Order: sequence, then structure tokens, then C-alpha cells
Amino acid sequence: MEGNRRWDDLLHESTRLVADGPGVDTQFPSLERNLDQLEQLSRQLKARVARYDSTREETAATRLLAREGIDADRLTQDLRSFELKTTFEDVFPVDATSVEEYLQHVHEMTVLAAIQEAQQEGLSSFDDFMFQASQAAWKKQKQDFLQSLSRAPAIAPLPPTSSAALLSDRPYADPAAGRPSAGGPLALAAVGPSGACASLAEKAAAAYASAVHQLNVARDGGQEVRAATLFKDAFQNAAGNERHGRSVDMLRIWQLVQSLLGEDGATPRGRSLGVAGMLAGARAHLEAGHAQYLLDVIHSHPAQAALGGSPGRLPRVHAFLRVRLRGQGDLDFDRHAAGARPGIDTTWQQIYFCLRSGFYEEAKTVARSSPLSKDFAPKLEEWVEQGGCVSDATAARLTEDCARMAREVGRQGRPGYDKRQMLVYALVAGSRDAAERLLRDVPVLFSTIEDFMWFKLSLVREAGGAGPAAASLAELQAYLAQYPPSYYTKNGKEPLVYPYVLALSLQLSEAVLHLSKDPATQAYRTDALHLAVVLGTQGALAAVSGPPARAGGPSDAVAEVAALIRSYGGQYLQRGQADAALEYYVAAAVTAGGGRGAEIPQARDRMLTSCLRELLHTPAGMNLLLGNWGVGQREGVLRRLVPDAGAQRKLVLSAARDCLDTAQYDEATELFKRAEAFASALEIVNRRLSESMSRSEQGGDARASNLAGRGAEIIEAARAFGTGAGPQERDQFARQEAAFKDLATLRTVSALAAAGRAAEAIRELASLPYLPFGDRSVADSVEALRGAPRGVEDRLQDALRLLPPLLARLPDTDGSVRQLRTKLANFVANTGDRNWAQATIDSIAGMPSPFGAAGR
Repeated sequence: MEGNRRWDDLLHESTRLVADGPGVDTQFPSLERNLDQLEQLSRQLKARVARYDSTREETAATRLLAREGIDADRLTQDLRSFELKTTFEDVFPVDATSVEEYLQHVHEMTVLAAIQEAQQEGLSSFDDFMFQASQAAWKKQKQDFLQSLSRAPAIAPLPPTSSAALLSDRPYADPAAGRPSAGGPLALAAVGPSGACASLAEKAAAAYASAVHQLNVARDGGQEVRAATLFKDAFQNAAGNERHGRSVDMLRIWQLVQSLLGEDGATPRGRSLGVAGMLAGARAHLEAGHAQYLLDVIHSHPAQAALGGSPGRLPRVHAFLRVRLRGQGDLDFDRHAAGARPGIDTTWQQIYFCLRSGFYEEAKTVARSSPLSKDFAPKLEEWVEQGGCVSDATAARLTEDCARMAREVGRQGRPGYDKRQMLVYALVAGSRDAAERLLRDVPVLFSTIEDFMWFKLSLVREAGGAGPAAASLAELQAYLAQYPPSYYTKNGKEPLVYPYVLALSLQLSEAVLHLSKDPATQAYRTDALHLAVVLGTQGALAAVSGPPARAGGPSDAVAEVAALIRSYGGQYLQRGQADAALEYYVAAAVTAGGGRGAEIPQARDRMLTSCLRELLHTPAGMNLLLGNWGVGQREGVLRRLVPDAGAQRKLVLSAARDCLDTAQYDEATELFKRAEAFASALEIVNRRLSESMSRSEQGGDARASNLAGRGAEIIEAARAFGTGAGPQERDQFARQEAAFKDLATLRTVSALAAAGRAAEAIRELASLPYLPFGDRSVADSVEALRGAPRGVEDRLQDALRLLPPLLARLPDTDGSVRQLRTKLANFVANTGDRNWAQATIDSIAGMPSPFGAAGR
């Protein structure tokens, strides 16, 4: 309403001014505007007024700011760059009746916002991590795949130098020769620093090859050989004093194998190579290592150890404890030097470290001399005398003592018993429960994997008489398998620790295969192969492997290791070094047969036969096994591997058939010849000679000449050595010899025809019984053709195609040529069942002959 009144007032004022207009012309100039101009001026005026127009509130605010000394225009300019962000109150308006409620609401919203941001950051980080992990996994898979392609077979490549210098001229020397002389071919001088081998891998491969040869010679001569020591010495001769700063190196694994096989001197010679014996060897190896560790600690701290000149083993333990327990006060065995005041009691520590180092007599002495262990001393003596086990009654009493100690609780809930006493009691009792309780109560009881493995191996009872609470080897192996190999190798930093642990737990085949296949052990492929040779040939693999995969055969693990050895020998064979290949083939056969003391003759003979056949497929292997001639002769080593002459011949014949199946015709011919199967050898020569004659234009003449020479040699050898004991063999050879002569005649015909000597060519062709020349009738020729070999028949067709031009050059004064043409046409007509080539038929049919003539 107020706006309407203003417009009415404005209209009234305008009317009055218009009425007074004539009197004020001089004061106000007259203006004339059209409607468009008025609209434009109105818009300009509105825009200018709106810029400076302000409400009463804005005017009041400007006055307030001016009183406080604030420039309103400056404030307006600053507010133009001010960015207003959304707050939680705007998004989640909450009616708060007090400041506390408002602040509580703000706090809750802030916490929720922080949680949401953390979740988003966590999801983003997780996505980034998964992306990086997938990239790393893909990269590793790619590397593994590329390494698997280069690891076929999974063994180290052989050195480029020949191993012939390291092997005897006759790998299986006469047993009466005994050991090879130091200056003979078996000497290791060639693998020294000045030898032909340039790198460590090459020197190791050559030294190992010599060791394999010596092992086979000793076994063939019936001599006892310390295989692990032989190969360890070969490794040391090649490696020298090289060390890589790792806790476990290859030399240490060879020393472990020595202990497992009873060659370290710490275990009695002649013990059975069974599970119990190898467990004792593994413990002896760890004990010898700890004894050396004691000496190293003493030498590193001579002042604290205060060993003096005492050479005994118990003083070494005392010196070690002085270093280990330095700073804790005087020890009990030093109390005389410290006066009457008693020192720290170390009875159980002395007993433990004596047992850990293999000082069993000293451990019994400490147990008898200390009042704390007098009751335990008889039990310890029984454990030592019985080789690491006690009777069931003693084990039960010790187990009860362990349970009683376990119930003792010390300060702050800690165990109230002496951990070393509990350890020794559980060890002697063979109590699995007490050992597990001790390891739960004291997780850091063992600081090294060697200490842990010694404790676990000492608890294993495989010989019986240990009670139901004893631990078994299978349980130990299952416990170790819970952790991946990277846990033991520290993600590849110690690649030999895992196979070392496998060997300590008698998982020998697994240790060998891990060294042969794992990418981290690429540098130890050759060592792994020869570990397999030692463990397989000495029967260790068969002793700890599972049951055979089939009756009369090896277990799967032994078969796989034997195949690994065979594949390594195959590399030598591919390089033409048949003598070295034979050494590894023999080792593979012995491994497949179970090794020393547990041989499976069927498995050994199958592997040996297969390897010998593979050798016979190559000329080098053939000369090595058969010598200069063949089966039954004194030359060659086959007679020593397969003494029976009949078995030798059967083996050579089977190898010849293999070569024939794989199109190795030269090798098959030679093998049949050396096995005195002259008919089979000549049959191959005839077939190949026929094929070569059909390709005379493509260089077949040279091949045919060579084959003709080989055929002549076979015939000469057959006349010298006989063609077989039975009439069937003699008849077969006679047929092949006749076929060979026929092919020779056909070659002569071709040569004479090419030289244009038609009469001589026809005269040679007439000597064959398959064509109706002279008085020979067509029926007789057709009958003779039915008994001709296929190769002769094929080449006979070639000769028939040559006859028309040859006959055309002869004069027919008496009609004999015309008569011969008629007989040949009838001959071809009567051989329709032979499926001859159409060119042969057309050639004979095209000759001129009298109509309807029949030659008989």
C-alpha cells in the first residue's frame, strides 16, 4: 500500500509540473525522448542506483564498523576472496539447547569424520600394497619360469673342458690293478689352480668326475671305499679355502654326510647304515661342531676363559662357562680360588654343555661329583651306555621328576625350575611332553638351529624301548615341514640352511632335490648331484626312503634321484665323452638298486640296461662298450658290466632295434653287425642301397658306393665268424646276400646304360633270375619275382624302363630281339598283382611286337 501511495504522489507531482511547464521553460530545457531511449536510460539509472543502494541494516552496519575503526569498503574487498566451506552443522543440523550439547555434537561429528578419512586412507593404502604385491609376485613367477627353462635338466652345466684327462682310458680297470697310482690318469693335478679348468664350478665338476670314477673302480674291485670322504676331499681340492661368510657352507654339508655314513671317526666303523645309525651320526656331527665352537669362544676371549695349559675337555667347558657367565660372580668350580665363599652353581650347565659337545665321560664325572645330581648320575650313565636311551622304568621316573619340576612356580609366574636341569632330564627320559613344556615355558632356550636340532634328534627313539611318550623321526620331520624354506634360509640369505636341516632330519632325498631345483641354490647344482651319488650308492637314500613304488623297484624318491644322476651323465654323452657318461650311468644304476647293503637287483639291472642301451646308440659309446669288434670279445667294458655273453648279445640287439626305430640306420647296422646278426645288418644295407640307387641324380651315387662297401664288409665278416648257429639264420643271411648281389648287378646295369654300352647292360641284366631272358620262361620269371625283396623289385622296374632304348640299339638279325620284346610284354602283363608303376608298364607296352604273339 505504501508503494502505491508513493506512485500516486509521483504522478500528482508530475501533473503539477506539466501544468506549470510554460512558466519555467527558461529554467528547464525541453527534452524529447522516444520510448526506446527512455527504456535504455531507465536501465542505466537502475544499474547505477542498485550499485550504491543499501538497506537500512547495511547503513547501520557501516556506521557501526566506522565507529570501531573498520573500513567497510576494505572489508567488502576482503570478503570477495573468502571461501565458505560446508560444516557439519549445515549438513547435520541439530537443535542444541546448550553449549555443552553443541560441543558434544561437534566432537562426535569430528570423530566420525576422522574415522571416515582413516578408512579411506586405509583402503587406498591397501590397494597400493596389493598392486605392489601382485607386481612382485608376477616378477617372481616370470623369473622362476625363465629359470625353469634354463634348468633342464636341473643340474649345473658341465665344464667346457674334457674330462678325459681325469678318467682312465678304461673306466672299469682290472680289479687286480688295485688303486690307481698317484701319477696316473686319476690324479687330481688337472683340477688344481694351474689346470685347464678356469672357474670353481669347472674345477669342482672335474674333481667330482674323478671321484665318481674312483668310487666305481673300488666297487668293481670289491674294495671298501669311504665315499663321503673321497668326495669331500675332491670338493676341497677344487674349492680351496673359499668361504662366503655363511653359517652353513657346502663343506659343512659334506662333513654331515661323512657323519651320517660313519666316516667321521666319531662313530664306530661297521655300524649298520639304518635310521638309528644315521641319527647317531647326525648328533655326532652337531656335537663335533659345538666342541669346535667352544674352542673358538675360548680363543676369542683368552683372558676371561683362563684355560691355561690344561688340555682336558672338562676344563674347556669350564673355560667356556667363565666366558659365558662373566660378570655374574665366581663360579662353583672356581670356589677354591675365591676362598671359602661358594660360587654360582653350574652343575646342570656343565652337564648340558658336556653332552652338547659329545663329552659323555666328562658329563658323567660332573654328575657323580655334584651333590645336586648324584641321584641323576646313574640314569645318565645308563643313557650313555645304551647309546642314547634308557629303560622304560628309568624313563618313567625321570618323566615324573619333569612333571614335578613343571609344577614349581617362581616369581611373577615364571618357571621355578632350573631350565638346564629340566632340559637334561627331558633329554635322558626321551619325554616328548616334558620337552614341549620346556619349549613353551622358555621359548628362547636355544639360540641356534643346531642346538634345537641336537635336542630334537636326541629325543627321537627309533630303536624301541622308549615308552609311549617318546618322539619319533616322522613327528620331527612333520614339525620342521610346518615352516617354509624361506624361514630357514632367511629369505635366501642362507640358502644352504634348509637342505642342511633336511639332511639332519634324514630327509636326504628332499635335501638333494631342493639343492637341485630351488632357484636360490643355483650355484650348488653340481654339489647336489654328487651328494646324490654318495648317498644313493652307499644305500643311505634307500634306508630312509619310503616303501617301493612297485614290487622289485625303488621308492619314488630314490627313482627321482637316480634319474637326476642319469641325466647328468647324459650331458657327458651329448658331448661325446662316453667314458664319463658311463661312470654316472653306473652310479645311477646302483642308486636305483638301493645302493650298498640294500640292493634290488631287478631295479639296478633295469636302470643299467637302459643306460647301456643309451650308450650303444652313439658311436663313442659303442666303441667304449664293445671295443674294436663286438659281443663276446675281450675288448670293451660291456663284458665286465654284463658278464654273460648271451645277455650281452640280447642287450646289443635291443639297442640296435631302438636305433632302427629312431632312424639311426648307421648305428643300427653297426650294432647288428657286432652282435653277429649279419642278416639284419645286411637287410638294412640293402634297403638303404635301394633307396640311394633311386636318388642317383641327387647325389645318391656316393651314398650307394659307401653302402655297397659296408655290405661287402658285412658279408666278409659273416664268412669269417659264421652266419648263426641255426639253419633259419643261415637261410635269412643267404637271401639278403643274394639281394645284395642283385642290387649290385642292377647298379652295374644302370652305369652301363648311362655309358651307352647297350649289349653289356643287357648281358648283365640277363644274369638276374627275375626276367625272361634266354631259355627262361615267363612263368619261371614271374615265380622268381615273387620271392624277390622289395628293394630289388623296385630297382628292377627302373631297369625295365631302360630296356626299350637299349634293345633299340641292338641289331635284330635272327629275330631274337623281337622275341625278347614279346616275352617282356607278356611278363609285365602277368605281373599285374605287383602294383608296378604305370611308367614301367607303358614303357614295355610301347615296344613293337607281333600282334597276338605269345612267348613261352
